[in-house]
Amino acid sequence: MNKSILLLFSLVPFILHSSETLDPYGGWRAKSFGLDNKGFFRTHFEDGQWWLVTPENHAFLSYGLNHYHSNLWVQDFNKEYWENEYGGPAWSPEWKEGFYEHARETVTAIGANTMGYHNEERILLEREPLLPYIRQYIPVEFSLHMRAREKEYVDVFAPDFRRICDEAAKDQVAPHADDPMVLGFAMADIPVMTERWSKALLKWNKTPTWAMVLRNHPASSPGKQKYVETMKSRYKKPRDFNKVYGTDFDTWVELEQAEDWREFTDFNNETEIEDNNAFNRLCMHKYYETAEAAFRAVNPNHLFFGDKLNANLDPIDLELMVDVAKDYVDVILYQFYGQDDYQKSFQKRIARVSGLPMMNGDGGFGAFGDPRMPNPQNPQARDQVQRAEWMKKFAKNAFAHPNFVGWHICGVIDSWATAPHGTQKAGIYNPLGVHHDPVFEALLEVSENLYHFREE
Repeated sequence: MNKSILLLFSLVPFILHSSETLDPYGGWRAKSFGLDNKGFFRTHFEDGQWWLVTPENHAFLSYGLNHYHSNLWVQDFNKEYWENEYGGPAWSPEWKEGFYEHARETVTAIGANTMGYHNEERILLEREPLLPYIRQYIPVEFSLHMRAREKEYVDVFAPDFRRICDEAAKDQVAPHADDPMVLGFAMADIPVMTERWSKALLKWNKTPTWAMVLRNHPASSPGKQKYVETMKSRYKKPRDFNKVYGTDFDTWVELEQAEDWREFTDFNNETEIEDNNAFNRLCMHKYYETAEAAFRAVNPNHLFFGDKLNANLDPIDLELMVDVAKDYVDVILYQFYGQDDYQKSFQKRIARVSGLPMMNGDGGFGAFGDPRMPNPQNPQARDQVQRAEWMKKFAKNAFAHPNFVGWHICGVIDSWATAPHGTQKAGIYNPLGVHHDPVFEALLEVSENLYHFREE
């Protein structure tokens, strides 16, 4: 096993893991609640602050790592190294054992108390959970990173969508409904559900929204009927609609019968953007309403996080998504890469719109210094020392907010490969196991002060 990690692991203060300080789930024994939470994680609002609550009724703030994806350990440039380190060829029983133990030592070394959203790694999940963790519930596979196209934007108004959600809940949620180590369930990863979100992606690809897809469906589609109904509520007559869209529909029936009449949004047409987002709002409501109902039907025990929303967005569209999600989820789960006033402004916005606890389910910083990583993810620190300082400052500011209940760090292992958008993901050690000392030390310091950030 990596000697530097083992050394740091041995230096973790005993008191951090003492049963006198933390309960078995990582909850803060100094603050307990008289709740009947039936042995599962809950949310709780008290004295102006939101908290997660462990199955033993202690205050809990979620702090963890993301991106334990075993394929990142078997790249061309590091496969041989980790096979030697773990004592066997990739994915052999010996290799899996080494991977699991390495993960255990790493999360312990930084004092993490959660395995975040991006850890659907069977090598970890098929054994005793390392820490409380988030499971995935994916009724619609339209996460941004899956390069979703029209077929993924299913008609959420169609009766068949309820069946899709029921089957996903039965397969993905029900088997784990009694697991007290599950923090909650999350759905898609930063799905594109609004027009300005789609516009922001044009430099890479054309990603649709429900409005772009369902308005092109045949008249028999419930989604198409709902779209026409929405446009009728926004325009007095078809000719008013035609002026905006450059069309020549004489009646609303003609619009309803028209298929494939407008493939993509004209992003220079602000009225079309607003029309589509009005319809997207209705789609999101139906999507969350149906997905949540299917989830609750098989699992009354766990928290429902909904999708991990993209908070690095136009604030208008972020508010739209949060304003819808808040009616169905227990915690606003989002992804955010930023710091200082930028971070604080988005936290305030999410808290103001939702009134709910919120969790940054994927956020971090890149750093220069490794010649194999010339374009690290944003924000880009000049080196690992500055990156470590940014992490500590981010944690202090974020957890001080009364609605903020979790931060899951992106990621575990550096990527020397270039992502489709041109940047490289940063971890807490490089692809050959050399860990970034300032970052390890900073993250351990965050874990030691996690519950004190709320007192400052």
